[in-house]
Amino acid sequence: MSDHIVTGVEPGTLMLTIIYIRMSIKQLTLAILKPDVQRFVNYRKYVESVIYDAQLKIIHNEEIFMTRDRAEAFYAEHKGKFFYNRLVNHMICGPLGVYVLAGNEAISVWRSLLGSTKVYREFQANLK
Repeated sequence: MSDHIVTGVEPGTLMLTIIYIRMSIKQLTLAILKPDVQRFVNYRKYVESVIYDAQLKIIHNEEIFMTRDRAEAFYAEHKGKFFYNRLVNHMICGPLGVYVLAGNEAISVWRSLLGSTKVYREFQANLK
């Protein structure tokens, strides 16, 4: 007999951790640190401290390298826009930090930490 409540998922796996978190915390969100942040330890530590200060928990993080095909698929909605090629090339130029964040209103909290998508419109401090 299994000693865990989720059948088909091995104890100690990331998936089981996420399932247990989902049972106790309202939201999960994905945070991706682009190569210009991921390659510098001090930048990563700063972002992680901001995440913790915002009452979010880092459930999982890992470093990945994105392929061109995956980057193009990820940003498919922007295909044809003037910044598309620059964005894809930036995402494949080095390692990415991928984080699963958990907390109450995690999505809106993370978005508020990022600030506006139009950086030139943003006057306050944010993670961009």
